[in-house]
Amino acid sequence: MLPTLNILLNTPWYYLLLCLACGAAYSVVLYWIRPPSGISKRLQWVLSVLRFVVVALIALLLLSPMIRRESHDEQKPIILIAEDNSTSIALCKDSTFYRGAYADSINRIVTELSDHYDVQRFHYGTTVSPASNNPDYQDPQTDISGAIRELAERFQNRNVGAMILSSDGIATAGCDPSSVNVPFPIYTIALGDTTPSKDAAISHLRYNRTACVGNKFPMEITIQAHGLNHQTATLRIVTGGKSVFEQPVAYNGNDFSTTIPVSLSAEHSGIQSYTIMLQTLDGERTSVNNKRTVSVEVADHHQQVVILAAAPHPDIAALQRAVAQNSNYDVKVLVGNEVATHEFNKENIYILHNLPSASVTPASKLLSSLHILYVVGLQTDLGLFNALQTGVTINTNLSKATDAVAIANPDFSSFSLADASRFQKLPPLDAPFGDYRCAAHVMTLFYAQIGNITTRQPLVALANELGHSNGIRTAFIFGEGVWKWRLHCYLQDGNHTDFDQFIYKTLSYIGDWNNQQQLHIDLQSVYPTNQPIVIGAELYDDLGQPTNQPELSFSLRHGSTVSNHDMSRSGIGYQLTLGCLDTGCYTYTATTTLSGKKITANGRFVVEDASYEYISLTANHALLNTLSQITDGQVVYPNQLSWLTQLIQQREDIKPVIYSHSTYTDLIDSPLLFLLILLLITTEWCLRKYFC
Repeated sequence: MLPTLNILLNTPWYYLLLCLACGAAYSVVLYWIRPPSGISKRLQWVLSVLRFVVVALIALLLLSPMIRRESHDEQKPIILIAEDNSTSIALCKDSTFYRGAYADSINRIVTELSDHYDVQRFHYGTTVSPASNNPDYQDPQTDISGAIRELAERFQNRNVGAMILSSDGIATAGCDPSSVNVPFPIYTIALGDTTPSKDAAISHLRYNRTACVGNKFPMEITIQAHGLNHQTATLRIVTGGKSVFEQPVAYNGNDFSTTIPVSLSAEHSGIQSYTIMLQTLDGERTSVNNKRTVSVEVADHHQQVVILAAAPHPDIAALQRAVAQNSNYDVKVLVGNEVATHEFNKENIYILHNLPSASVTPASKLLSSLHILYVVGLQTDLGLFNALQTGVTINTNLSKATDAVAIANPDFSSFSLADASRFQKLPPLDAPFGDYRCAAHVMTLFYAQIGNITTRQPLVALANELGHSNGIRTAFIFGEGVWKWRLHCYLQDGNHTDFDQFIYKTLSYIGDWNNQQQLHIDLQSVYPTNQPIVIGAELYDDLGQPTNQPELSFSLRHGSTVSNHDMSRSGIGYQLTLGCLDTGCYTYTATTTLSGKKITANGRFVVEDASYEYISLTANHALLNTLSQITDGQVVYPNQLSWLTQLIQQREDIKPVIYSHSTYTDLIDSPLLFLLILLLITTEWCLRKYFC
């Protein structure tokens, strides 16, 4: 559309009459009261008009008028196409069709819709990525809810008309897709085969990722079978080449499901691998889902975590459950008056929630020499807290809270979280209002975003051993409401892993320093095949101060294959990104030289198979139907794809949006107006020069 022009005045309209009056008066005086001699009446009128226009325009410019240009842009409706790129599509009996005729139909739909819509095409599985070609069906997991949520966030406040989502309905990650709320209809393309085939599978495992030497740890194995009625298979668990559990499983039904509880002994320290095998019977569709291998980190030490709280609070249950997920820790909770009588132990790790407070103060002079995670809230007595000289002081005259959102500090390198940026999407904490001042030995993990402003105020911080004469570490969460973090993690991913890992790594940081080596490598003991591996490292000099001046090499061995890497400097530490690795056990050696002394750190980790797509190959079209119904969309099948374009074009609510943009400039800056005035004056001068 062509832009429109308007002239705006900052003065009353009748000032224009004064401009015209000035032009008329100047013209009358110059050409009618004392007209030049020897000119005709016609020339007299022409010169009068020229002078009138010039003077009126110049007078108008003295009023500082402005020009408003309005332009209008039409934005086509956006059609999002999200294609399932998971392995389960390629494993169905129609896989050849999906790689051929079906792919051609999708490409044809993209071409047809592009005439009237802005088509944005993506592939999804574990993550979402822009697509320029057909799927290769190699992604080991399917997160349908995560794909819908991420695309809705990417195109927030955009003119999204509809989403076309292809899937077999088999979601192996994330939460229930029908719980995701989006402002546009979702048209689902139902792929896969809904006919159950004869098959048995280890569908789900629940077990502790960690255990202690000499203890037993539980494992729950869920087995599902279809079409194998009146048959029996043997379930075995093998570790170290030795069978530690064996039990027959009788399939007494065509649709069979059972959960078998198992208690296993942790006999040796280190990472122990357990292979769960379900006997494959004749006629089963696949044997891949009859075997699972898991790894458990067996530690040779146990620590007590004591949660002390001024009063009952939802945070306490969230922290207790997060700590209890790790069998290296025993957790104990004391609230209110129980705190005052507790006998403190330097070997324990303490979580102080809203302590010290005006009503409850721990009866200990050892607080400055304990491993403590402080959760500072509105009930915390900030005067008593500042007196502890933890490295952080909060000065305030007001007893109120501010909503603070967690923003990851990119320079923090003491340990790494799987995806620290995801914490920005979690609900805000109720942080005490005040002026936060941190000592040099306090490192910020998360800054506080208040409103739309990212401040330098810490929301989560850790104090290293350099600020304590006793050589201990402490940590701080400045705000109440971490229970909302744990709940929101579950809503996002269907599990509490992100929050539990955050608490575990924080407690490990403050509790394991006494056993810390001069070179510390930060990594998990177990990784899935679909998770990129990022390794952090810390090096300490002879005075215990962190340094990253020397070069640090990292050697990784997998079987007979050895790869060598140089770790890059990050903040005050080091970092190395290995990406996604194949399944198996990996050993590593990190080496550096400091002050002429060679320093090494050794260890190992396990990469587990994350091919959850093999567990169930029966398509779930009911899920897709529910998703389309609640979003006012519709389910179509691969043989109905020719209707899909018509269904979208028939919707009256998918329309272009016209955006208007206004720009303002001073009229005096217009070169055309300057040229006009110059032309008029020149014309008048030439006429007078020639005829007068």
